[in-house]
Amino acid sequence: MKRLLTVVLLTVCAAAPEDLIGKMFTFPQETKTDHVKLITPREEFKAITLCLRSFTNLSRNHGLFSLATPAFSNAFLIFKESASDQIEMNIRNKGISFFGEEYKLNTWQSVCASWDGANGLVQIWIDGKPSARRYCSHGTITGHALIMLGQEQDSYGGGFDPQQSFVGMTTDVHMWDFVLSPCEIQRFVGDLNFSPGNVINWRALEYQIAGKIIVENIQGACSCLIKKKVYNMFGNGAGAAKDDEDDGVDGEDGVAGEDRAAAPGPEAVDGLRLGSPGVGYVTEPCRAASPEHRRRKKSKSTAAAPTATAGQRADG
Repeated sequence: MKRLLTVVLLTVCAAAPEDLIGKMFTFPQETKTDHVKLITPREEFKAITLCLRSFTNLSRNHGLFSLATPAFSNAFLIFKESASDQIEMNIRNKGISFFGEEYKLNTWQSVCASWDGANGLVQIWIDGKPSARRYCSHGTITGHALIMLGQEQDSYGGGFDPQQSFVGMTTDVHMWDFVLSPCEIQRFVGDLNFSPGNVINWRALEYQIAGKIIVENIQGACSCLIKKKVYNMFGNGAGAAKDDEDDGVDGEDGVAGEDRAAAPGPEAVDGLRLGSPGVGYVTEPCRAASPEHRRRKKSKSTAAAPTATAGQRADG
């Protein structure tokens, strides 16, 4: 009975997608076991695009994303080589290396990779900068897919090597079953209004954690995630924006100033995330409202009607 209850609980957990916007997986140690399994029912892929953001200080080999099937342990693998400018892609157990990639340590980076099974072409994008398109393997990836973060699968669901494990943080993992256009990849890199993955979606993620991996808030430059309601966003690209936080300050949360009458369209807003039609999330620097700003706001609300201008006084 105890075993049956455990299986039921695991099934319920896997069946409940979780919105991880603003969250990250932290892999705090080198290990031969710890990993995150991303769950999808898909068992056939004729093309793949994978995008994620990562942060690490590793200069050794490490896997960024590993998809294995019973037929191919490296069905779709993104692998960072120890050489600072080299990233290897594996498709259907065939590998190809990309050189001259600006993969930096101790900073957040956007990494995207695409594969088209019709022609076998693969391409890497680091922070929106594309590599050359190169041939690796054509065909179809079939079979139950095991997708893992934190470990590189040398066999289906195993064969982990601690010297290839990932240590750092990962967020915003999305996977599509088609090749994204360059414009869509740029929208992901800019954290603009991009279409979430239809295979793996960070906003509705099904996952299982094995080991000491922590789900926590994203760390980065000091910033506030401000929720604004933007109306008519998908019409003419402009609409009213509303501060959802009640902090006693007009405008953005913690920012002194007037309420915004309008907000630019999604392509013009830096850091816009769309949770649902009509709702956006805008990341802006944290700025506390100073006492002087609050005094000015109070004086404006109680000020008398405007007096005559200097020119009008001269005429009088």
